[in-house]
Order: sequence, then C-alpha cells, then structure tokens
Amino acid sequence: MKRKLRIFLIIIILVLFTSCRSIDNNSEPSSRHSLTEKNEVNKNTSHVIPRGSTIGTRYSTPEGFTRVEVDKGSFEEFLRNQKLKPYGEKVLYYNGREKPSRGVYDSVIDVDIGDRNLHQCADAIMLLRAEYLYSIGDYDDIKFNFVSGFTALYASPTNPNTYQS
Repeated sequence: MKRKLRIFLIIIILVLFTSCRSIDNNSEPSSRHSLTEKNEVNKNTSHVIPRGSTIGTRYSTPEGFTRVEVDKGSFEEFLRNQKLKPYGEKVLYYNGREKPSRGVYDSVIDVDIGDRNLHQCADAIMLLRAEYLYSIGDYDDIKFNFVSGFTALYASPTNPNTYQS
C-alpha cells in the first residue's frame, strides 16, 4: 500500500511571495523579525482561507498587495492551481510517520510520491515542474541537470530513444 508523503508549504510560500507586488511603490521593505516574531505576526494577520482547495484560493494577498496576473497555461498558473489537502492536514514522511510542523509548513499539496525514501528538497519542485511540462505535452523539456554533471532526461512518447548522459 502506497503512503503519501505530503510536500510542505515552501512552494506555497514561494508562490505567495513571488506572485505579489506592492501597490504602493514608495513603501519601504518591512523590518526583519525573528522566526518567533514572524509566527506571532502571522497568527494575528492570517491570510489563510481554510476552505480554499488550491494554492491560489487558500491564500489571500497581504494588505497593500495585489496578486500578479499570470498567463493562462503557464507554470505560475499550474502552481497556483495545485490541489491541496484539507486545511490542517499534517505532512507525512514516506513511511507514514507524521512530520512535526515546528511552524515550517501551513498546507500540504496533494501529491503521491510513493513509499520509498527517494525524495529530498529539490525533488519537490522538480516533480512539479515535470508534471507541468508533461501536462502541456512538452516532453522534450523534461530534463534536470544535477550538480554532478549528470543530466536526467525523460524518454518521451515523441522521442522514446532519449538517453541519459
């Protein structure tokens, strides 16, 4: 039986903070807060809409910001429309054990990554990018260059003889 490892909010945070811009171009960046202070600020000014079922519908923009329009069919739109687990779900490790939150994640993307300990940090975004490219039929662009120099290529339906170098 496959167990689901739930990928945490880092992607949501990236989408939220890279998808918004200040309406007031003269505003100064906010001062830095410690992690504890940030958690307290977030508790008091929540932008979470618990009934939202996607990244784009679960998180509103902070006051003074507006959500940036993105192109239909773009990777940005794909990320905003990622299906989320019901609000309050916990992240699970590949073996089904619960991952403590410690304020690191807020929501869980609904994705099945199997039941083996194969995924690490970068694998989450590589999985999402590959699923996006596959969904639009851009099979030949599904490839990833690793630090070791290895390039992982997808053997696509349009090019079944694709090799890994």
